[in-house]
Amino acid sequence: MNSNEFYRQSRTAKFNDTTIWLYCFCLATLSSAFWPSLPPIETLGCCLVLLVTVNALVLCHTKLGALFGNSTAFYGAISGITFGIMFGVIWAASVGHLHYAWQLPGDKIQQDVMIVGKVLNGGCAVSSNLLNNANSYQGKHRVQETQRYTVELATLDNISAAYYTPMPSLFSLWYSINPPKLTLSYKSSWRKPSNLNENMSVPDADECLHNGDTFHATVKLKPAYGTANPIGFNKQQHLVSQGVVATGYIKHIYLTKTLHQHKQRSAYKQTLASLQLQNQKWWQALLFGDRSALSEQDWQLLQITGTGHLFSISGMHLSIVASTVLIASSGLVVLLAFLNKFSHFVLGIHSKATLTWSIHLTPLRVCVFVFVLLLCWFYASLSGLALPVVRAYILLVIACFIVCMHFVMRPLHIIALMCAGCLLVFPLSHLTASFYLSVGAVVVITLISLRFKLHQKPWYVALFQLQVCISVAIIPLTLVWFGSASMLGLVANLLALPLITVLLPVSLLLLFSLHFSQLYWSQPHSTQQVLHQVAPNNELNGFVGLLKEAFEQVDTVLTWFFEFLHGLATFDFYGLSDATSSSVHNLIDMPLSAPAAISSLAALCLLFFPYFRGKYFFSAVLIAPFILAFLPNSKNVWQVHVFDSGQASAIAVTQGTSAIIIDSGLRINGHATTAKRVMIPFLRSLHIERIAHVIHTHGDNDHAGGASTIINSPLASGSINYTPLNGCEHGKTVEWEQLRILFLWPKTGNQEDSNAQSCVVKITDGEQSVLIPGDIERSSEYALLTLLKQTNKHNSYKHDLEADLLIAPHHGSKTSSTNAFIRAVKPKAVVFTQGYLNRWEFPAKEVQERYRNKRVLQLKTSYHGYVKATFLFNNHSDVTNAEQDSFRLESYRKDLHKRWFIPAR
Repeated sequence: MNSNEFYRQSRTAKFNDTTIWLYCFCLATLSSAFWPSLPPIETLGCCLVLLVTVNALVLCHTKLGALFGNSTAFYGAISGITFGIMFGVIWAASVGHLHYAWQLPGDKIQQDVMIVGKVLNGGCAVSSNLLNNANSYQGKHRVQETQRYTVELATLDNISAAYYTPMPSLFSLWYSINPPKLTLSYKSSWRKPSNLNENMSVPDADECLHNGDTFHATVKLKPAYGTANPIGFNKQQHLVSQGVVATGYIKHIYLTKTLHQHKQRSAYKQTLASLQLQNQKWWQALLFGDRSALSEQDWQLLQITGTGHLFSISGMHLSIVASTVLIASSGLVVLLAFLNKFSHFVLGIHSKATLTWSIHLTPLRVCVFVFVLLLCWFYASLSGLALPVVRAYILLVIACFIVCMHFVMRPLHIIALMCAGCLLVFPLSHLTASFYLSVGAVVVITLISLRFKLHQKPWYVALFQLQVCISVAIIPLTLVWFGSASMLGLVANLLALPLITVLLPVSLLLLFSLHFSQLYWSQPHSTQQVLHQVAPNNELNGFVGLLKEAFEQVDTVLTWFFEFLHGLATFDFYGLSDATSSSVHNLIDMPLSAPAAISSLAALCLLFFPYFRGKYFFSAVLIAPFILAFLPNSKNVWQVHVFDSGQASAIAVTQGTSAIIIDSGLRINGHATTAKRVMIPFLRSLHIERIAHVIHTHGDNDHAGGASTIINSPLASGSINYTPLNGCEHGKTVEWEQLRILFLWPKTGNQEDSNAQSCVVKITDGEQSVLIPGDIERSSEYALLTLLKQTNKHNSYKHDLEADLLIAPHHGSKTSSTNAFIRAVKPKAVVFTQGYLNRWEFPAKEVQERYRNKRVLQLKTSYHGYVKATFLFNNHSDVTNAEQDSFRLESYRKDLHKRWFIPAR
């Protein structure tokens, strides 16, 4: 064996060992997303000692094996596996401990505190929501709009942020590199423009914070927290993934101490805002990643057509920019090479000069890659350095380095290197959907390219096959994270992707040209002259007018595209006459569990592999969890679902394929988030076919905020609705499935919709029951007890209050849950529907003490999250009544989805 062959084999072996290490590291780090809790610090120390010991032993065996000529491949694999797993566990656990090392002191929670911070994201440049609505200014001199900032915390009450850790001296270095982050809301003031035709809102310079600004403010803070439901956006997980440790709102900004450092991104957004474009909000989303101006209908359109990823700057957009710059730069290099050879031919220069030119092509290639990286970083800054873009930029840097260093690496090596790089630089990014979607797309592209040899096929055939495979493979991940997937995404993206690939670089070039022409050629005396300049100078009329006209033409193309999307969204696949219904049915509404998604992706990967014995058998086994998710519910049980809706009430009772809704949560700023984003998708995930009854205990917003959303849902078509003024009356009984609904309060003929006259509903199967008393208080409880005592003397059927599960009256206020009421109900468990750190301090301490004295199990939605009670019908049980007497209670934070990154508070 010659030296070159030996060197090649040695380098290949090192690549293989490194790849094993990287994959084990990635898998160990990703496994932290399923950890119920973080390993203790002592356990991490033991892992570190074990790591050093095992690798020292392996190193000794490797050296001895090399000395005596034995194979060392086995020892290298063992070392890579153990080192990768141990290092991944230590890394993920250390990052988790560091995140929770900073805690907001108890005496500063929801108190006025003074902070100094730096705006990282969310800084305002122009009022996006008011750009296209000139009527908003009529009759108003000022308009207030809520801004949301992500802030790096420097000091808290004039003390360094690093001080608020268990060991300030040890953690000061870490928090000096990675300061704790806050999310703050602030109602900023916007001045009315002097000319309504100006089509732009002008922020007060003193009121508007931009990205990069350092400011002093008085704020109110509380620990980062959120509601916890099986379906819907998990705010707490999102905050952890962003490194946010506290949330709150700004009460007052000290204007004289604000250091304004407006970034260039703000100036570009102002230039875009000065154009009178029909699709202004879409350009803001496409070019800057600012989607604050998109309405609920816009989001629904993106969801139905599966095109939301196009208007959120991500790795795909960065790859478009990188490809465009690379092609343009490469074309320039080819042109220079051609001119060089042509000059050699014409001038008759010696061939040695040609050789010299070819030698200089290598550093020229490096210069091209450096130029691509510089422009891509400039583009990433336009997105506000969003995490998906920065992650994609790191992958681009790794790829350019591999090419420039002439490394010959297999695709599996590259994928492992890129994933490990992302997890090292952004250790908490694996808690976000974007990480899995980005990595999944890269893996699918690699496997498809190798399996079907796309490089040997025409470009249009390769792109079509690639788009189809990516759309199918991403469906399981989309169902896990968003609970729904678009059936129209494949058709829409076949047009959308090529169109955006062309529009993005063209619109960026036009925007930059317009901005710099106005900024430099007109030679303004101040920036404000550029921002408010309506007509350019005479010498720029021709060029700037041409640029604006070109941008308007591009805007027209985008208008045609959205007309296509609107038509596609209402396309009737099922023969439905209602366009809204057809749009809803064009979505796959089926939230998928993580294990089912992982097994489905593994099955798809196996199908892409070359044929081997047992390939289709293993694929069928792996796809089984996905198929089982479509099986209908058992009719032998009925369940009560208490959703975590903050300081509100939202409950569903399910049996078989039918459901009852009792209260629907809050409605805030016109959005019934719990009803629309949680309750309806959750019922669809359980394969509920209809909502038979909708009961709102009373009309307060915290109970009936989502009433219209529930009632207008296709699931509730034909449902019977009950309120204290309609249908809820003492003595009424409704048979539903195998259960009985008893209405115990208010009295017949009630004309009042209030807490005192809330519907009191009892649902029973004859043996087990749940009582939902709304917001009744002490006086109503006593009145109800008296009424039942009088009624039961004259009726053969006894309407009593006894129930196994009780939803606490009035969220656990001290004016409810009297001792007499608790004795009458005799609950085994009580659930308090209340919000974290709510201002009423529900549940009251004395109320909790009353239930504790009666030995009642207590659960709080703010602490436990979503609560599920499962009752098994006695006639379907093989156990005795005494054994069956205890129903099963499960909560999201403690049982169903116990994770270290969503701890209960």
